[in-house]
Amino acid sequence: MKKYLLHERIQKILPFLLWWPTVNSRTLRTDFLAGLTDAIVVLPLWVTFATIARMPPVYGLYAGMVPAAIAHYLVRHDVWFPGRQRQH
Repeated sequence: MKKYLLHERIQKILPFLLWWPTVNSRTLRTDFLAGLTDAIVVLPLWVTFATIARMPPVYGLYAGMVPAAIAHYLVRHDVWFPGRQRQH
């Protein structure tokens, strides 16, 4: 019973352990393309916001990348990329 509770608690802390087994070459490729598209579109936007706020542009890079990187590991991939259909 304790082992089950520990396993459940670990999965709550690190939710990517639940969806990691579903990753294959197709989903990895689509995730990579989604991340590349996000970087091309969003990072210049955040750099612009930092510049408008008269802050160093690198702050905009951090503001765009850090939350996305954290969310990538903490959010289920079918939620993070809402266009993807679950495959059972």
